Amino acid sequence: MHTIKSNRVDTPITLRSAASLSALLIATVLSGCATSNAGPGEAPAAGAREDIFILRSLREERTPKSTWCTAERAGFAPFNSEFMQDDRFTMWSVQVQARDGRVTDTRAGQAGNLRACFGQTPDPKLVNFYAEGQIGGMPVVGNGECLRVQPDHPEKGITTYRCHLTLRGLPSPYVGGLLTTNSLVSAAILSGDSDPAGYVQTSIATIRLWRSK
Repeated sequence: MHTIKSNRVDTPITLRSAASLSALLIATVLSGCATSNAGPGEAPAAGAREDIFILRSLREERTPKSTWCTAERAGFAPFNSEFMQDDRFTMWSVQVQARDGRVTDTRAGQAGNLRACFGQTPDPKLVNFYAEGQIGGMPVVGNGECLRVQPDHPEKGITTYRCHLTLRGLPSPYVGGLLTTNSLVSAAILSGDSDPAGYVQTSIATIRLWRSK
């Protein structure tokens, strides 16, 4: 088993081959800035039924042919075992301008971490996606998929994806949640500097956590 590590990365992900495609997402991208008045473990605002986070993911490590990414854990068997990959991500909060929502800092503070499995499916554009970890000190687990949207766009060497995870097993008062990502990868696997340069890797994710009544 081969492990790729980086001391510091501001971004992850690349899928030029089926193997990179599997490992990509998660992909997957996050950073934690709550848009509701309350976060995990805090009292919600009056009438609030959900907490919302905007997160950025940075891929810190990749382990091809992982023994951690089993079918029993992830809930899916890879279409080709060589393309089952195990990625570790740190999750980072973002800062935005109040007047227009423009992101001004994509690495404001570490908000958590995720460990993710990706497995190839018969559709070369689609990969199975499983992740577990913690956001804001709260454990999260989920299953979903990642879809390759467009290769070599907006320029050659850049590929975009969208992913989702249906979250389960959340602590009280949450009854469920959904994580969705807008993901971008380049030839730089473990780096905050994309190749070609100028893009934010890997993912910008929205997490919605729903509270019980």
